[in-house]
Amino acid sequence: MGNKPSKGHKLGAGDAGSSKRPQRSFGGGVVGTVQPKKKNDSKLLGAPGAAEISTMIDGVRGADPLLIKPAIDLVLRYLQAILTSPSEPKVRCIRVMNKAFQERLCPVDGIQLFFDILGFVNEERPGPGGDMETFLVLPQDANLHVFRTAKTLLTSYQEEVEAQVEEVSRPPPTPEERITKVFKPPESGAIASFDVPDSFFELSELELRALISKGKNSIREEQVIKTRSLREREKAPGRKYMSALLRVRIPGGLMLQGVFKPTERLQRVLQWINSCVEIEQREYVLQPPAGCGTLDMSKDLQSQNLVPAVVLNMWWADGEQTRVAQLKAEWEGLVEDLPVDQETPAPIAVEQPAPAKAPKPGQPVPSPGADARTMAAEAAAARASGGGGAKKGGMPKWMKTGK
Repeated sequence: MGNKPSKGHKLGAGDAGSSKRPQRSFGGGVVGTVQPKKKNDSKLLGAPGAAEISTMIDGVRGADPLLIKPAIDLVLRYLQAILTSPSEPKVRCIRVMNKAFQERLCPVDGIQLFFDILGFVNEERPGPGGDMETFLVLPQDANLHVFRTAKTLLTSYQEEVEAQVEEVSRPPPTPEERITKVFKPPESGAIASFDVPDSFFELSELELRALISKGKNSIREEQVIKTRSLREREKAPGRKYMSALLRVRIPGGLMLQGVFKPTERLQRVLQWINSCVEIEQREYVLQPPAGCGTLDMSKDLQSQNLVPAVVLNMWWADGEQTRVAQLKAEWEGLVEDLPVDQETPAPIAVEQPAPAKAPKPGQPVPSPGADARTMAAEAAAARASGGGGAKKGGMPKWMKTGK
């Protein structure tokens, strides 16, 4: 049932407000859906079919909730009917060509595998018109515990989908509610330049040690087996923000600024851009800053490191970047000068390394570029030669007590 976003598609003005189908990707990113926190279904661990059904539910998380909700409602009706009257032959047989089945379930990828997990088998039977059709038939020896597990998991997921549908159906805030501002770039030379010494880019001994230690720690963490929920919890940002300040640099140099909630989807960002800029049905892409990765439609601003503030670049998909994006009439007279103090980066304070302590007699002096392995070898050689303050006498006390 995985309905994941495909890459390589572009998004235009007409797609931003559409709610009939999942939004497609555009350039460096795609619009996204808010994923509510999953409920704890630990009581179902080990139940028949729980692992397979949970995996399929995870596969459709992030898909269009308007597409998933009717499918879940229909499946729950099937499950309830079978659990209520398990011996009734009518409820144990589902006609695949049924209108509700075709419209609600067929658009969801992997629906056939879901019914296979429940125990249904395909059979060819005469349909209402006398022609042979495909039916999903539940055998008499099917395990109904799987149906109870599926009902519990789908009912829990149904609450999440309903919250997503409510969020999608809610009208987007107006540009005034976004505290929208339009800035024009500063004139050439208005931004002060600053320089840093060459020594700023040279790694000190402490920095090299820190890099080596970080690399070793990352290798150890990769070797530890972790559950999926634990990995997601570790990736989750530790700090929560109440709002996110987004700036979008449009072709021509103007910059839009608006305030969003960290839990809002990127579809809201596109709707906001289209309300301020004359798109004229042209396709465009949004380029995220370095370090944010590819924008994902199944994630919100918080989960994509787009908070508390970020600058996105807007580009025309046809490559004609010389064409200036025109503001809508109501925003043309509200262009402001971009405050120089907000654009000018603060001077970088170069920390001077602390003076190194004088080595003790016989202790090796590590070279500035030596790594941990080299320094360990030098220290071992010093201990072997009797230097470095090593104690004489051979065996330590904790080994003597074992005798």
